[in-house]
Amino acid sequence: MKWTSVAWLALATVFVTAVHAAPVDTLSVDLNPLIDAAAASKNRFAVDIEHPLSGHGAWTYSVRVPGAISMSFHASELRLPGDAVLTVSAGSTTTTYRAHDINRGGLWGRPLLGDTLSFELHGTGASIHIQSLQAGYRAIGGVVPDHPHYTARIKMLTANDTSAGCTQNYSCNATDANQGPAQATVAVLVGNQYSCTGTLLNNTSNDATPYVLTARHCQNGQMGGGNPDAAATVTVYWDAVTACASTLGSIYEGTTITQFGAVTMVEQQDAWLIRLNAPPAARDAYFAGWDATGSVFTGGYSIHHALGNDKQYVGWYGQAVYQKMARASVGVNYESTFWSLVNGIGSTGAGASGGAVFDPANHLVGSATLAKLVAGENTAGVCPVTSDSTPTAQYTALSGVWTSTADATSTTGNQTLQSVLDPTNTGKMAIDGVGMLPMTLTSDTTYLRTDQRLTLSWNVPDALACTASGGQPGDGWTGTRAASGAVQVSGLTGGHVEYALSCKTAERVGRAVAAVDWTYIQPVAWVGVDSGSVTVGSPINLNWYSNVTPCTAGGGEPGDGWAGAKDSSGTQTVVVAKAGTAEFTITCGTWAQVASYRVSVTVVAPSDTDHSTTSSATPPQTAAQTPTAPAASTSGDSSANGSSASSSGASGSGGAGSGGGGALDPFWLSVFSALLVFRAPANRLLRAAAPRESRAAARRSYR
Repeated sequence: MKWTSVAWLALATVFVTAVHAAPVDTLSVDLNPLIDAAAASKNRFAVDIEHPLSGHGAWTYSVRVPGAISMSFHASELRLPGDAVLTVSAGSTTTTYRAHDINRGGLWGRPLLGDTLSFELHGTGASIHIQSLQAGYRAIGGVVPDHPHYTARIKMLTANDTSAGCTQNYSCNATDANQGPAQATVAVLVGNQYSCTGTLLNNTSNDATPYVLTARHCQNGQMGGGNPDAAATVTVYWDAVTACASTLGSIYEGTTITQFGAVTMVEQQDAWLIRLNAPPAARDAYFAGWDATGSVFTGGYSIHHALGNDKQYVGWYGQAVYQKMARASVGVNYESTFWSLVNGIGSTGAGASGGAVFDPANHLVGSATLAKLVAGENTAGVCPVTSDSTPTAQYTALSGVWTSTADATSTTGNQTLQSVLDPTNTGKMAIDGVGMLPMTLTSDTTYLRTDQRLTLSWNVPDALACTASGGQPGDGWTGTRAASGAVQVSGLTGGHVEYALSCKTAERVGRAVAAVDWTYIQPVAWVGVDSGSVTVGSPINLNWYSNVTPCTAGGGEPGDGWAGAKDSSGTQTVVVAKAGTAEFTITCGTWAQVASYRVSVTVVAPSDTDHSTTSSATPPQTAAQTPTAPAASTSGDSSANGSSASSSGASGSGGAGSGGGGALDPFWLSVFSALLVFRAPANRLLRAAAPRESRAAARRSYR
């Protein structure tokens, strides 16, 4: 089981500009020593080659690793806005990726047969950064021959391998009872280098959270794992089956449904529970039931993807034996608990790791860890010999790790399988499986600013109940929802946000997720008047604007009609009936996105002055939620929650802050700069044109 890290090929980062035709970039890589270092891992089929490379816009690129039998890639950054598309080809096989395929800003491409990959990127705003390539040396599914060095140096013992004759195609053993567990069984590729099997699990909340149980040693090919972050590199293959009586196919085939990315939830012994970043991509997916009681069972079966082939079947013979194995006997730093089994029909093999053993009631009771292989690592499992009761496979017992935190090497602390799969602490030790309810949750965009509104829509006609989760605290998304509807929500801070909806019918559960990237925009509110000083009874013309809602006006005089709810922009005329200082405020937004502004007007009695100094206050114009610069010449101040800053001039002061981080919007900086630049000349013109007594009154009108 011991595996030594492969050497990475160090290449300088290249930035590739748009080209019309790209010659093939042939890399000088000696695969032989990399294969020698990697082949000791029973689940490994490829080596990683670091090859940083970037492109944008209309970009093409081809790369070749001589001798590779398959090629894949890891894009650490990928942006495909709108109709942008990434097309990747190898030989006659082409795979297309769009925005919905991106996982946390990146992508692990599916392995394609051949030693050359060709990339084509199209679309406004599209960009990619490729971090590494994965060159295959072992054929998944036997579609093509293994790399000759691997064949000669590693598989010398396979001359007497007769296991192919006892491999059982699942489709030839399918029944109504095991159809659900089969639809819960997936092929799992980790970093496009390790091939394993996993099982989609139900939980006691029946909320369709996509938990997959697989083997911890699949993280890096070593017993005990050691790389929980490898969950982010996981690719799941759904519904990889071959019709009975046909030659067993491979997950290489381009029709297999895939999805990318997960996070680690629990590590305990060799059990590795991950949560997929998105709901199951297959519409017929099944959330398997489980039994953690530890009850002894006879018979049972397993479904797996050994050697990267389509689903295979193993029927277990006799009574399962519950065993505890010391650390030294397994070569790990924890005591292991297994169900030890003997195959009565079919075989396992490298790549079956992590697959489930189901008891006769179709409940998962363990996950594959060890097996007897005919010729060592990376080969098939032994054929049945029913006269021999020696175990041929060990599956980590669910009951042995259900509540355990005894494994000191785990990175998940006190979190257990029980706490995750029984989140409300019902105490249930066994539950049945449930089919998936296909559903969608759509957003009207995937990129927007926090001064805009997002619309989320869904329709699940047969749903009895739906619950919304995710989003941002205080945005109004979470809670009980109807079977169909549409809701508008705001982005309170910038960043990547996921909105989830779970629904149930009498027999099925479903979950949908919409992901959105918010760009933070400083909340702004402004109110202006057309004069800083008026006589009692004269009209005051107010106009206002905000990029957040709802808005509430305050100040003025009782009964003047100003105070109360307002639209995000508008104009209004009010009259003040007594002399003094009249203040008008506008406050807009909710929770962390709140901004306010206050403006003051001096109201004088008719006997105090014959003229009032006026200057224009043009209401902000809007175009796609973007205002033009107001030219108000009044005294005022503004604030936004977070921190504050100010600028001052003859007309007063303005300020801004942050409700989640970020500087004042550049547009508003230009607005306030314009006020300072144009105000002084305007005032000089007014003073030159007005009588001496009017100029004195004008000086009194500003503070």
